[in-house]
Amino acid sequence: ATAAGNSSFASANAGGAASSTSNNNNRIEVIGSKLNFVQEPSNTIVNEVMAPAVAMEAVDANGNLDLDFSGSVKLISLGSLSSNPTISMTSGVGTSSDIVFFAAGTALTLTTTNGFSLTNATSAAFDIYDDTEGIELVINSFITPNAADDQNNVLYIENIEFFPENTVKLIDRWGVPIKSWTNFSNYGSSDPEQADFDFSSLNIGNYICIVEYKNSTGGDKKSQTQMISVLK
Repeated sequence: ATAAGNSSFASANAGGAASSTSNNNNRIEVIGSKLNFVQEPSNTIVNEVMAPAVAMEAVDANGNLDLDFSGSVKLISLGSLSSNPTISMTSGVGTSSDIVFFAAGTALTLTTTNGFSLTNATSAAFDIYDDTEGIELVINSFITPNAADDQNNVLYIENIEFFPENTVKLIDRWGVPIKSWTNFSNYGSSDPEQADFDFSSLNIGNYICIVEYKNSTGGDKKSQTQMISVLK
């Protein structure tokens, strides 16, 4: 117990008190016990850097971030890594932007190794392709721009990251242009009100999405069309 008048907490001032956390005073200490993948690895082409960068965190059993954890975590794989990628973690988080595979493979994973007695993590499965010839674009056929459900709020084209040189057009069923994108990439946020287009402004109904892109290996132009239904 603390004697009266000797509390290390600041005096109350209608809820606005601020107490020092120096020397670990007045704080709940989180001790990390395991590693988690925050950004999972993604499908990639041979000899290209995996993007977005794989990200890790160190957390306790309840998922709380260990802000004091720092150190190097190594990544290994049964696939053919061209180097030994390491994640330098600070304040409990870190990323690796040098993951490259020199041979194709399917259903590969990344696994962490560490010298800090943390439980290691294994990633979700991913594929490494020889080239883009066998990669199929999949245009999501629904847009439901309702931020509350956090599902299908924006246009999403699976594997578009393999074809950065592209043009995407959205037209209504009468052929009237609604929106076009050059070098389209999927939106990082599920909020329908994006900076360049508000998907919630679309009326309920059917639209047509046309994607024109180049195969990176041969430079051949390709085109793909998909009917998209907007539901609210």
